[in-house]
Amino acid sequence: MRFSKKMLGAALLLVVGTLFLQAGPIRPLDLGSVVNRAFMDQVADDQLGGWTDQGGNDLRVLPAGKENYGRVPFEVLSDQQGAAKACVVLGSKKKPFLENEARLELARPEKEPALYLFHACAFNDTKNDIAGRLTAEFSDGNAQEWRVRIGRDVQPWTSASNASNAQRCWTEYNNNTQVSLFVSKFPLGGKELKALRFKGEEAVWMIAAASIGDDLRVMPLRQDFQMKSDFTAPEAFDAQALAALPTAGTPKNIVLIIGDGMGLGSLTLASLHAHGAPYKLAMESLPVSGLCTTHSGNADVTDSAASGTALSSGYKTYNGAIGMTMNKEALRTIAEEARDAGWAVGVMTTDSLTGATPSAFVAHVPSRSMSVEIADWYVRSDFDLMIGSGNSKPFLPEDAGGMRKDARNLLQELATAGYQEVKDPAALAAVKGAPVFGFVGWPTEKNLGEMTAAALPYLASRSDKGFFIMIECSWPDGGGHGNNPDTSVKGVLSTDYATRAAVEYALAHKDTLVLVTADHETGLIHAAANRVNPRRPHVLYQTTGHSQSPVPVFAFGPGAEHFHGMMDNTDIPKVFARFWQLPLRQAVAE
Repeated sequence: MRFSKKMLGAALLLVVGTLFLQAGPIRPLDLGSVVNRAFMDQVADDQLGGWTDQGGNDLRVLPAGKENYGRVPFEVLSDQQGAAKACVVLGSKKKPFLENEARLELARPEKEPALYLFHACAFNDTKNDIAGRLTAEFSDGNAQEWRVRIGRDVQPWTSASNASNAQRCWTEYNNNTQVSLFVSKFPLGGKELKALRFKGEEAVWMIAAASIGDDLRVMPLRQDFQMKSDFTAPEAFDAQALAALPTAGTPKNIVLIIGDGMGLGSLTLASLHAHGAPYKLAMESLPVSGLCTTHSGNADVTDSAASGTALSSGYKTYNGAIGMTMNKEALRTIAEEARDAGWAVGVMTTDSLTGATPSAFVAHVPSRSMSVEIADWYVRSDFDLMIGSGNSKPFLPEDAGGMRKDARNLLQELATAGYQEVKDPAALAAVKGAPVFGFVGWPTEKNLGEMTAAALPYLASRSDKGFFIMIECSWPDGGGHGNNPDTSVKGVLSTDYATRAAVEYALAHKDTLVLVTADHETGLIHAAANRVNPRRPHVLYQTTGHSQSPVPVFAFGPGAEHFHGMMDNTDIPKVFARFWQLPLRQAVAE
């Protein structure tokens, strides 16, 4: 049988027309009648405002309006519409003050193949918790329910990983961490949909938008990690000149610098960005280097609480523990032993003072989440210097905007005990004869180095015997968790500025050991040079979590010779204790 051009054209038009008829449009659903939270949250933990009640760690960066995510058209409402409510957030046992259910009745029944949600979850206990239950009510009186499982149908909003029915289709940095939303598809079978019911279960479930229409394949974001910012960096030292200086002896002062989550890949990434080549950081020019294992007492991959405890106290413990053994026995830290033996002691961090790493040098609690109880330990610590980020809520009563239900104002208690509050290096340098605390901002990569330069002479003035200080930069960890190369680089270079300041002090005084390491690696980062744009290295993240990769160790000054080669993180405080003939594994007095 022969076909004419006219017959072929008609057949083609028929096929194309059929395809267009089958491809019904996907239409956003109006969530205006069920929204219960704003995307923006002003004050953390006030049970008001928006999103997950975490203050600035919210979703105000999500653009309002109509947009395609994963090829699916959604309409995101604005906080300025609907009395400052724009999304649906359903609570669980973790956030019981949140509403638990919502029911959306469609303006008219819709007969379509698929429902799409633009959503995420938070505060889950395990990777396969049920975030919620989704129920489709049909016009024929029947209903279909889906258990929206984490790791299959939804992902935590801090995750960068797709799941089988949760494609990561939007991501942005919210000035706290990298956050994401996911598109999930639920088949309706062409039944006439009348209403949708949403119910929270074992996590907080956040729904930003919903759409209904044709069954299509959701396309996830292309994983393309690119730097957007430019950072400064300190100059490296003359490695040959440092190598000629002695590394034996006993230090009078010890400066322990911890880059939280700072692994070998993040060092390469930062060095390529700042210097155009690897191995050019100030810390990498120190004469002694090694690698450190980081596993915890109950897992191959540690968290910051267990690794912080290992670095502060010389023993392994379970993930989540602060200053306690596997059996929940409280044992004293190297900082506490140094304090009681007459050394001045300081703790400084870009994180909250009640964050896991700094807390491990001060507190003894079974869970890192016990921030109010951790704050109590700072007041009783009698340390000379305690400086963290601007989060003072665990130290303040609820009526002063804090978290405490016991009405205690720990900042007033510190002031009564003689502590002076400092906000910047100049204020710290001006203090004479008093211990200090502070909740400061760290806007640039240089600030931690500037505060380090002020903190070391201050501590030296507090004791003729010497000092011990732990200095932490938390940003490499945030960059790894968020797969955000800007934050990863900023964190490493901030740590490098602190290292430069500490080594300059050690060069001037000849009695100070500087040791730089990490509590664990985060992100499994790999970096390579970009020949076209050297300031924008190629970078690959392989996880949003921690890894079991060994972390770097760099040392300079008397005693540095003990930190060559491979070691475990528990070895570091044991060497410190031998220098100063201090005991470890001593019980904490009640």
